[in-house]
Formats: sequence, structure tokens, C-alpha cells
Amino acid sequence: TQQSLSKIESKIQHIVSRNGISGKGYSNEFLIYPKFEIYDESIIEGMRNIVVIEVEFNLFIQQYSTKRVFSSYNKSLKGTGYSKEKAIIDAISKISYSDRKLKEFITTAKEKILSYYQNNCDQIIGDSDALIKTKKYGQAVALLSSIPREAKECYARIQNKSIEAYNAYQEQKCSQNILKAKAQ
Repeated sequence: TQQSLSKIESKIQHIVSRNGISGKGYSNEFLIYPKFEIYDESIIEGMRNIVVIEVEFNLFIQQYSTKRVFSSYNKSLKGTGYSKEKAIIDAISKISYSDRKLKEFITTAKEKILSYYQNNCDQIIGDSDALIKTKKYGQAVALLSSIPREAKECYARIQNKSIEAYNAYQEQKCSQNILKAKAQ
């Protein structure tokens, strides 16, 4: 249900923010997404029936453009409640922020992502040059600004290119606004 999805989203936000990364709604090259699968459901009969579910909770960090998975996490959980929805929410509540494997999952992804930027810096700069030449300045700025500060060598290399792309973007917008003003 929407409530379950909201709880999973909230858990993921807490997990990533506690581990030094966070973002929601940003256009970025990397994303984190869950898979929550129920693989067993039973009912314990009594004065009030109790639903017991067994689920598998998976998290993946993936590169958007290539679909390459940089890290994955898996945990089996059991939830109980007076309804299937309550049992699902109980299982979600058992996802622990302090799980050592979750921290390793995030750390592994960070290391691989930083390595990706260091190893592909020339390609990223080349792609931004192509975008600048075709006057797609906004896309060039977005591409260059996606490089994290922690990718020190690459980040230092793209600073001048970022300024060049941003200034060209500003000039383009300014020219467009002048034309609109003249048309008025």
C-alpha cells in the first residue's frame, strides 16, 4: 500500500543520510532503489488471527545510464500483525539503520562510484565539451556538477570547464531574455 511504500522510502532516506549521502528528486547518475518481496505468508489462528509474513528486502545502488549495479544489500525479515498490511509494516520496522551490512553496502558503493569518476574523468570532460559545442549548456553544467567533491582529482579538473559551461549557459539565457524583452 501507499503507507508501506512511504515507510520503505523513509527507511532508505534515513539509511543514506546516516551514511553521508542523501538526495531526493535530484537528477543524478546514481540511484538507490529497493525490492521488497513477500515469499511466505501464513495465518496463526487463535482468538484473533495473526498474519505472519516472511519477506526479502533488497537495496541496490545503480548507475542510471548504464544500469550497472555498484552495490547490493539483502536481508530476510519476518513480520507479524492482525492483517497482512500490519505484518508488512512490522517487517519494514525491523530494518535496522545500524546494521553493519548496510554500512558496508553504502561504503562499497561510495568507493566504486568515486573510482568510476576517477577512471572516467576524461570521458566526462569530453562529453561536456560535446554538449558545449552543441550549445546544450544546461546539460553540460548538470553533467559536470554531478561529479562529487570527494573525487578530488577529477573534481579539480572540471572546475574550469564548469565555469565555462555555466557562463555560456548564462549568456544563452540572457540573450533569450533580451529577445523576449525586445519582442514585448
